[in-house]
Amino acid sequence: MKIIKKNSIFQALIAIISGILFCLIFSFYQDYRKYLATIGFFILIYGTFNFPRLLSIKFNTKNFIKFFTIYFLLTLSFIGFIFFLWFRYQDNRLQNYGHYTKAIVVDKELIRGEYEITYSYNYKNEKIKYRVTNSDFNIGDSILVKFMTDNPYQNEIIEK
Repeated sequence: MKIIKKNSIFQALIAIISGILFCLIFSFYQDYRKYLATIGFFILIYGTFNFPRLLSIKFNTKNFIKFFTIYFLLTLSFIGFIFFLWFRYQDNRLQNYGHYTKAIVVDKELIRGEYEITYSYNYKNEKIKYRVTNSDFNIGDSILVKFMTDNPYQNEIIEK
């Protein structure tokens, strides 16, 4: 009988949790930090595939398919729930701590039957452009945008 060290299971769980956090935190950046999300994804995969091995479950083909399906669906559900909480947290953070600025609509295109506008605004000598599906605005319109200072690409249109 193989004795499993609690430290190795703990390390696999830490790898899974840290991989999810890396994916969530760094996937929204628009600069070089977005590549850290890829590292988080690989850490998540490593922890996910080492966890069953650490539990020393003996697999035949039938058991493996059942276990892998259940394990995959539970992992996917857990990751989906974490992403839901993260998006909710980001929306609340934008609502409570966002800064207002004026933006100008610079482009309007008809793509797949819907109008997409591109608006731009300046923040710290950087011109931020963002595209959103909206047919209420025309080129040259001035709109009010709320954005986060730590990630100016996270924004929303407040009013015309």
